[in-house]
Amino acid sequence: MRKTVIIGMLLSLALFSKELLITTGSGGRIREKADTSGKTLVSLPIGDVLELVEKSKTASKIGDMNFHWFKVKTTDGTSGWIYGSMLAPFDEKNGVEIYKKIVKERFSKTRTFEEYGDIVRWLGKLQKKEISNEISCELEYYRLLALKESIDQLIQKGDYNSVNDKHPWIKENSKDLFYHELAGIYILNREEILKTAQKYKDTKSAEKLYWLRANTYLGGECEGYIPCGISSTSFMQGEYVEKYPKGEFSDEAIAKIVETLGQILEYYPESVEAEEKKEIEVTLKELERQTSKYSGKNSESLKNVIAKIRVKNS
Repeated sequence: MRKTVIIGMLLSLALFSKELLITTGSGGRIREKADTSGKTLVSLPIGDVLELVEKSKTASKIGDMNFHWFKVKTTDGTSGWIYGSMLAPFDEKNGVEIYKKIVKERFSKTRTFEEYGDIVRWLGKLQKKEISNEISCELEYYRLLALKESIDQLIQKGDYNSVNDKHPWIKENSKDLFYHELAGIYILNREEILKTAQKYKDTKSAEKLYWLRANTYLGGECEGYIPCGISSTSFMQGEYVEKYPKGEFSDEAIAKIVETLGQILEYYPESVEAEEKKEIEVTLKELERQTSKYSGKNSESLKNVIAKIRVKNS
């Protein structure tokens, strides 16, 4: 009898289990019928989980794509047909890995402000789920990266002067943004990136946040003052290399330092004040200290360009 009850319960669970899909891009449309001529009921953002109701018997070719149509139901009860080009199977058990895969794939395809904005909002919602610090850190890195790209796209998209503190997107993300007065643009807030990196300091993915910070501009302008130029690359790429001398991006960081110092060398003035010379030497020594544990492929290039600056500075 007990065995029969258990089998009955398992059969009931199987009958009532729902097959789920997740949207892998922005703008997927749920239509009244399985055809592009069908009335649009709702346009979906990336990351929406849908209940599968029915699948078309055959695939339909639209342009270069050839996918089935799927009848689905949203969490708010909207039901209709959606083309399968931006759908993937979903299950809660493997949800985190599915999220990661979708994010990485979208970054190779995303081109517009709306798409990046969708990613920012979606990853913000995911942070409220119970996920490990390692995954949370990686998703936060992609959220900030998408935010950076969204601002770049917003500036390119329309009136440069309209991207100000009254713009809805700027207001929505004000905590993570900093206004660079001299450049007249919004950039990621380096201090907020640092706080986030420190929050996840024990995770492997924290390195990506430090690298993002290393590539986020400082406020202010050096205006040809050499110690400032050297200090800038020290505060950016130098800090990263000091923390991760054998890191994933250490070669790239050193290459950027070499490039910056090379530009300084190219426009080095004929005459430099004695006080500025002292500051140049101080900043070079600090940069050498930060990069002292680096032994990668660009170490000789770094030593050479520093030596050339010293010759100029002598």
